[in-house]
Amino acid sequence: ERNGLKPGDVHAGMAATELVRILARRGEYGPGEAEAVARRRLAQLRGATEDSFRVRPDGSVIEHHTNRMPDGGRIRTFTDITPLKEQQRRIDDQHRLLTATLRNMEQGILVLDADMRIRLWNDRLRELLGLPPGLWQVGTRMVDMVAAMHRHMGREVPNYAEAVTARIADFSQPSALTMPP
Repeated sequence: ERNGLKPGDVHAGMAATELVRILARRGEYGPGEAEAVARRRLAQLRGATEDSFRVRPDGSVIEHHTNRMPDGGRIRTFTDITPLKEQQRRIDDQHRLLTATLRNMEQGILVLDADMRIRLWNDRLRELLGLPPGLWQVGTRMVDMVAAMHRHMGREVPNYAEAVTARIADFSQPSALTMPP
């Protein structure tokens, strides 16, 4: 049984409206009087021009894709995207957990990738450094981050390249450290 249909439910030449009625009677489109539910569903299908999805009574998620044919007919494909939706839910849960963790940390945190570009930071870091929002973005190079911080603080750095090199060397150390003022 796929998409609420059983073997023998579908045959060549069958009207799509009859399929919708069968599924409505089985509760595939939700509760209510089957004929009224079928009419609503048919109205939705007639207007469908883009991809859509629906959650079946068993919790699985079916994506519908409609292509219009030159003669006015339609080709409709159905794909079970339940695993994709579950994966997206897990990713969303992890994102919410990470966001809540970062917001509630007493410490400031800055994460850089191997190319010394910003990947992540929390608001506490900005507070500790006295920096305004928007000073840097994800993907900002460390050298540009340091330059922005110095400009914001109104500091002229006579040997800018050396100062940035020293900061980058600090961030390259395997142990935790305190940034010099």
